[in-house]
Amino acid sequence: MQKEDYIEKQLMIMRANIRKIRKEKKLSVCELERLSECSIRTIHNAENKTDYCCSLVTILKLAHGLNVSICDFFDGNSLCG
Repeated sequence: MQKEDYIEKQLMIMRANIRKIRKEKKLSVCELERLSECSIRTIHNAENKTDYCCSLVTILKLAHGLNVSICDFFDGNSLCG
């Protein structure tokens, strides 16, 4: 797999997992905003915008707000395992 394809796949997985985890925890975007100290726009972009690339600080804040490891956002078998 090409490096660019791998990165794009991981970003796609991250976007889906942020939203999935938020919904599993029954948190609204507004609640996650308060818990993570990320703006609603940032959360929306992280979950939905295909051309948006979160900073590491944003990823860490979202993980903290959701009370999960950043590994939970990605394909853990290839990044954290």
